[in-house]
Amino acid sequence: MARFVLYGITCQDNQESEDEVYLQIRVDDNRNWQEVWASDMNTGDAKSLIWHSDYTDRIRIKLMESDGMARAAGSTAPGDDELGYFELTVPRNDTGMMEQVLTANVGGLSSTYKISYEIVNTPGVAAVSDWIVFTRLKCNDAKGITDKVYLTFNNHPFWGPLKMKTDGERTINRTVYVSGQCKLQLWEEDSTGNNDDLGSATITAQSYGAANSDGEYNIQFRWRASSTRDSRYTLYFRQAEPQVVH
Repeated sequence: MARFVLYGITCQDNQESEDEVYLQIRVDDNRNWQEVWASDMNTGDAKSLIWHSDYTDRIRIKLMESDGMARAAGSTAPGDDELGYFELTVPRNDTGMMEQVLTANVGGLSSTYKISYEIVNTPGVAAVSDWIVFTRLKCNDAKGITDKVYLTFNNHPFWGPLKMKTDGERTINRTVYVSGQCKLQLWEEDSTGNNDDLGSATITAQSYGAANSDGEYNIQFRWRASSTRDSRYTLYFRQAEPQVVH
């Protein structure tokens, strides 16, 4: 058994002046297609899609563009266009975050979309899991005058690299799926290729400690080589609600 985790969609080239897009997802032999809506999208738009489903054989994903006519959930209306299709089987190991690019040309109108997802192997009984959104990263004390930092989640880069200085803050707004325990690491990118590990942390689903008044939890990253060569960063995050399936 595996769990398909849908993270988001990015429009690289919209089909019409504004696309009303949705995903149809079919799990194993279930004849019904479930729907996850992204709605209005233009070139350059990116939206988080907080959704997952377990499957034992394969999962099928279709990207659709709606013409706005009346329709029933799981069914297409006359005029709806299919903008791409892919299917996934159960892998041997967790995949980490992946991307699938879908291109289409319908009636002379082209489109390109990128779907972000992950597949997590499960032993039949799902581990304690949660959706969280990393909101911001605070540089309390930079390693150098300017640090070029990035974050990895289960050894997969998911944010950065971006430059930061002491007392600076960066907005992140990236959503991830936590199943059991997951590993976070903060890195500084080095021009020579020897990137520096500025600290790591293990995050356990639904066990985050105390939240601040804004409902944010935090993780501290500390690197120290000597009394004069050190750094300290604070990563903030909050719990997110799964998306309701139409």
